[in-house]
Amino acid sequence: STKSRSASFTVTDDLFPLIPLMAEKGLTGNFNFTNPGVTTNKEILELWKKFVDPQHSWVDVDPSNQGQVTAANRCYAQLDVSKLLAHFDVPLIEQSLARIFSQLGAEKANSGQAN
Repeated sequence: STKSRSASFTVTDDLFPLIPLMAEKGLTGNFNFTNPGVTTNKEILELWKKFVDPQHSWVDVDPSNQGQVTAANRCYAQLDVSKLLAHFDVPLIEQSLARIFSQLGAEKANSGQAN
């Protein structure tokens, strides 16, 4: 069976606007700069298929065999973002990915209608 490892992901549209706010607040130290929650590559592809390209297909790769099909091994870190969340509201990764892919799907549909 295919195993999919969960990891933290960053949606830059959510996090980058926080950089000047962090500077204004004088925040220092180490922050895990990622959206709260975890997801998997497979879940991301499923969202892509749902919102953007229903015909998209892929082959799941068991993480234990990844070194055979990728140039480098992958890191599957699950980061604690409680320090960041103490200062800012950051959307869950699942919400952000659904928002982004929904927008991309709408843009794709609109561009297809314009042709």
